[in-house]
Amino acid sequence: MCDEIGVPLAHDKTIPPSTVLTYLGLEINTIEMTVKIPFEKLTKLKNNLCLLLNRKKCTLKELQSLVGLLNFCTRAIPPARAFNRCLYDAMCGLTKHFHKVRINNEMKEDIRMWLLFLDIFNGVLSYDIYR
Repeated sequence: MCDEIGVPLAHDKTIPPSTVLTYLGLEINTIEMTVKIPFEKLTKLKNNLCLLLNRKKCTLKELQSLVGLLNFCTRAIPPARAFNRCLYDAMCGLTKHFHKVRINNEMKEDIRMWLLFLDIFNGVLSYDIYR
């Protein structure tokens, strides 16, 4: 029909009907009613968190990158948003990407909590519409 009325379609971006769709970087499953963080992003996040947990300092750029990934993941794990506050506070007042940020105990506790959330929820949020 689109061809008949002259609407251009990008066939490389067109997919057939499916119950599992990756949209804006998240996997949406309409049968299970879940939103899931893709495995690659979940693995990358866990590795970054473990690396940061074992360090005493990091650059502002590294911390901003990690917080950006954590913020993305809160779309699938909303309760974890509370554990970004210390990381945001550590970035306040720093302007240059090479500035060093000291990773204090509060930040490490938040990182541990994120790792716990990722293990328990495995990056999946279930929407049960019948409850």
